[in-house]
Amino acid sequence: MKSFATLINEIEQELQDTGNDIWGTPELGIQLEDSIREVSDARPHLMEYVYKLESRSGAATSTTSDALVDATESQFLSTDTDKVIYNTYDNTWAIVTAFVSTSQLTLSKDIMVSTEAYVMYNKGCRTRFQINIEDITDWVGPAERGVIAVEYPKGRRRNFTIEGDILTVDIRSIPDSKVTTPATDVEVFIWVEARQRVSQLTDLLGAIDNASGYAAGSTTLHVDDFAASEIIAEDTLLTIAGVRGTYRVTADATLSSSEIDILIHPALIDAAAQDDVITVIGSTLNSELERLVVKLTAGQAGISKAQNAVNTGGNAYAEYERMELKAQAELDRLKRRRAPRTSQTFPNDRVYYGTSYRRYY
Repeated sequence: MKSFATLINEIEQELQDTGNDIWGTPELGIQLEDSIREVSDARPHLMEYVYKLESRSGAATSTTSDALVDATESQFLSTDTDKVIYNTYDNTWAIVTAFVSTSQLTLSKDIMVSTEAYVMYNKGCRTRFQINIEDITDWVGPAERGVIAVEYPKGRRRNFTIEGDILTVDIRSIPDSKVTTPATDVEVFIWVEARQRVSQLTDLLGAIDNASGYAAGSTTLHVDDFAASEIIAEDTLLTIAGVRGTYRVTADATLSSSEIDILIHPALIDAAAQDDVITVIGSTLNSELERLVVKLTAGQAGISKAQNAVNTGGNAYAEYERMELKAQAELDRLKRRRAPRTSQTFPNDRVYYGTSYRRYY
């Protein structure tokens, strides 16, 4: 795995301009990022995201204006803001606007009366089989929102549909997603074709800096032990020791005294403890793609100043043009090597027995 700085050095060598007499390092850095995005369309990086289906249900235990109170289940979380509450008795809907306690949520409308039943759904959703994928913004490729596969439970492929930000999993039943005992498995695994990345950080190791740690579902982390004043850029990928999944930083964060708050997506799948090691993924490129982005960037940089090369005499202009054409030809070959997408049909939890369907779990 080569660092961003190493790739820049190789590009300068390819251009025979290691002294930066013609191309400055910042200029080549911008062109390298463009080349990485271009290569991503031909050979994307495959990301696995983990979401949770939402199906908690219960009944209001008291009548409180613009609120849902359920002291029986006491199953509400601070991360429930923006989720949808459906009153199954009156067929009315509201959005959670604030978390009050494990037994009370504030709602956007006054829809709940004592004893009336409710079901909770994910943000923007209208059934328990849906998840909101609006935070997946780094996707590439022809597939809808970059999603090429869905698994529920882990290892079991499912059919799915996408409308706007909402993905619907083609299943017929799920358990109540209780947050109290007994715990239930409602994790959905989504495979997305995403952009390739090369981090510009020089220090790729940090740590969680919060004495009480972070609960599953957290999206803001305070971190330390990185280099003093670097920028953890948007779309940086990282992993956390002891925590499942790969996480993407969703906004630039400038380190101060080696620490900073970072925003991540998706939310933590598992709890993270104080001093858990954070590892930034330096690059998602393999050796073939590294060579290609070097040649592609050098070719594009050469063409950008090819007009100036005419005045230098010799065959400088032709060399830059040849370099660009060769790199584009390699990129085209890479695109042609992509396997065609095939369509498959997967089970939706029903088994056919002669004249009827039965559910299985």
